[in-house]
Amino acid sequence: MACNCIKNFGFNISYDTCKKILYQDATVWVETPSAYDISILSPVSTVAVTLTVPTTGVLVITSQLLGLAEDINLPSGIYCVTVTNCNGDLIQKDFINLCTYECQLANLIAVVDLTACNENSIAEELKFYRFIKNLIDGAYAKFDCDWCSVKELKELLAYIKKKLDNHNCTCK
Repeated sequence: MACNCIKNFGFNISYDTCKKILYQDATVWVETPSAYDISILSPVSTVAVTLTVPTTGVLVITSQLLGLAEDINLPSGIYCVTVTNCNGDLIQKDFINLCTYECQLANLIAVVDLTACNENSIAEELKFYRFIKNLIDGAYAKFDCDWCSVKELKELLAYIKKKLDNHNCTCK
């Protein structure tokens, strides 16, 4: 087992839809295994699930794999990934998923009639959407900030959700 020791734990996260997280291993290994296990905790779960990650290629993480309802958008928020190193140490790394919030905002903007005669009404509507976009950008900045409060970030995410929910936004 010592040959599968981790020098530097890492991964790349991307999305092709808000229903899938594409997890790609970027770990620096002493000797690279073909696969390894991670535990992942979603923002709406209290229990982590264990997934086997290939060290080459991509693991597609869906709501079903996370033990959530079938075929739903993955919840926005902070995801916690934990791996056990060969010496038994737990290594934890988080990532933030705001795909659904970004999709909801895009859907709101897409239905704005930009050819309408009332420019003031359109300007006010777009001003609100810019505000939401700035909140989302702020959430990413707070997540990347080493000294920022996680509690404050979670409050910001709840605020964004409330603002979008008040506009009956959906993301399919």
